[in-house]
Amino acid sequence: MNVEDIASGQKIVIYSIVANFLVGVSQHSAPELGVIVIVFSLLVTAAAIYGAYRLCTGLDYSVGIKVLVIVLLFVPFINLITLIVLSVKGTKVLRQAGYEVGFFGVK
Repeated sequence: MNVEDIASGQKIVIYSIVANFLVGVSQHSAPELGVIVIVFSLLVTAAAIYGAYRLCTGLDYSVGIKVLVIVLLFVPFINLITLIVLSVKGTKVLRQAGYEVGFFGVK
């Protein structure tokens, strides 16, 4: 296990979760921002994929699991559950390694 990959991946995943909620709220409360919200949504998805990949790599997941996680990130609502599960697993490993983990990742 690579603790640095887990820590950086988890931080990206946590920010992606928050950004995902902001995108969802923007889609419903300000539909006139259409193209901007779509572009931001694509950027958030790309960041989530990168963070999930780093986290999965740090946790020594197999290539099959990494591919499954990336596919799940394209399914609405399931993507949030996937990111939360990965973040929780990362938190457990980081705490076992002696790191202090707060709401936005390693302090």
